Amino acid sequence: MDERISKLESEVQRLGRSLDELENRLASLEKQIVPDGLEQAAATGSSVPSQPLLTPWQSGGVSASGALSLVGRLFLVMAGAYLLRALTEVAALSPSLGVSLGLAYALLWLGAADRAAGRGLIWSSAAHGIAAALTAFPLLWEAVTRFHILRPPWGTFLLAVLTVAWLAISYRRRFQALAWFATLGAIAISVGLMFVMEAFVAGSCFLIVLGVITLWLGYQLEWRGLRWPVAFGADLAVLCLTLRALQPQPRESPGVVLAVQLTLLGLYLANIAIRTIVRARNVIPFEVVQVIAVFLLGFVGAVSITRHTGFGTSMLGGAGLILGAATYAAAFAFVDREAGHGRNFYFYTSLALLFSLTGSGLLLSGAALCLAWALLALLMKWLAWRSASFALILHATTCIIAAGVAGGFFSYVGTAFAGDPGLAGANPTAAQLIIIAAAAFCMSLRLLMPNDIGGVWHQIQNLLVTFVLLIGIGAVAVSVGGRIWGGLPGGGVEAGTLTTLRTVVMALSALVLAWLGRRPRFAECGWLVYPVLAVTGLKILLQDFSGSRPATLFLALAVYGCALILSPRLRRG
Repeated sequence: MDERISKLESEVQRLGRSLDELENRLASLEKQIVPDGLEQAAATGSSVPSQPLLTPWQSGGVSASGALSLVGRLFLVMAGAYLLRALTEVAALSPSLGVSLGLAYALLWLGAADRAAGRGLIWSSAAHGIAAALTAFPLLWEAVTRFHILRPPWGTFLLAVLTVAWLAISYRRRFQALAWFATLGAIAISVGLMFVMEAFVAGSCFLIVLGVITLWLGYQLEWRGLRWPVAFGADLAVLCLTLRALQPQPRESPGVVLAVQLTLLGLYLANIAIRTIVRARNVIPFEVVQVIAVFLLGFVGAVSITRHTGFGTSMLGGAGLILGAATYAAAFAFVDREAGHGRNFYFYTSLALLFSLTGSGLLLSGAALCLAWALLALLMKWLAWRSASFALILHATTCIIAAGVAGGFFSYVGTAFAGDPGLAGANPTAAQLIIIAAAAFCMSLRLLMPNDIGGVWHQIQNLLVTFVLLIGIGAVAVSVGGRIWGGLPGGGVEAGTLTTLRTVVMALSALVLAWLGRRPRFAECGWLVYPVLAVTGLKILLQDFSGSRPATLFLALAVYGCALILSPRLRRG
């Protein structure tokens, strides 16, 4: 057996010498496809670091003989790899030895790719690098899935080492094509190991780290496209990991999944913050898209895990509030002071709002949560008044709407205006009254704020707050007035009375909007006058004529008629 191994080793050495001789002979042919400057540098042995090797296509034209020689070299390298595989399959080499020799063989050609790139032989470097990748990555796949000499986590770790080696040479030689080939191959192998060998945790961690590496390659070398497929792969891996942990019988440890989710969130946020805050660069589309993705998959995904398991809910909620406060502070202390970085300010304040709402939603519920979001709306509106920031006006409106959803405000309004008469007389809860008060406060601050903040978008935000206030007061009037005027035992309201009362409240609302709209600071309220009158008229046709008594219908028609006459006059002033 020792003699057979000695013979095989001597054959492998002879094959290596033959390939070296062939490489020397083919090197002369490459002069036909290398530009004059690079050919001279190759002849003298000097390097050309001043010329970035962005892609092999920059090396000039390709002759038929030169192209054939490169393809032939690629096939010879692959032949050597398949020789080692054949020796392993017939048990001439043990699987571990065969895999080790194969990886060493691939790294040998990767080194040859580096040397060729340093000499300016770009096409030769591309051929060697691709051949090395075609040798190493499939061999690593078989080492895990077929020969079982590596467990999936160790296989993923070795994949990371090999990928970093390829990317290091790509970075050193400014060789983007090689980076693309290695990155796509690494993504394919890691995704395959996740689904075939269920190595989701290791694969997710690898893709997250690879995503950060390609992120900085894009920052440093303007390789903008490379980060997109890696980020997508990392996001997909974390999503699959989360779904596996949320199954009735979890297939992943919730604590481990939580750690991976927060790693995805933390690494991407930290590196994007370094570029946009420390380096004072404008946020780019990739960063916006990826931050949204990592927030949903990292933070919201972690929320889903804590809700499902009951583990770490308070801790995650507190972390969300801390991140929200820190992001708000960073936006005002660093980003807002930099001229020309308005996009960054909107980016970080929006992220801070998401963290604040989500974190408080984990810690509080019911009326307490509604009160917290209403108070946050008041704080945002007050800060917007002090700083003249349209972003905070938008945040205040968002908080009021979120509080309305959390406190059942909109369901209460829907019941009052369109619900069953037996439920329409229900008293408003404390949470619903808090929302009405918060909307009134935010609307009153409009009197103190300049008209030119945000332009028409500011008017739209004010219109939303005014609408919330108006429907809230109207719902209270319908429910309380219905009980007083036509209340029934058990808290309900007589149907005919309720129908007329709803019409009267809607018609009066149109008059209030017309009166407010004549004032410059509330001009946007006038936009709602005619839509409200139109909806009220449609309601009379469809409901009042069929559901009201003559006496109550008289009141509804009289009030609506007055509203039609007075609203245009009030708008004109």
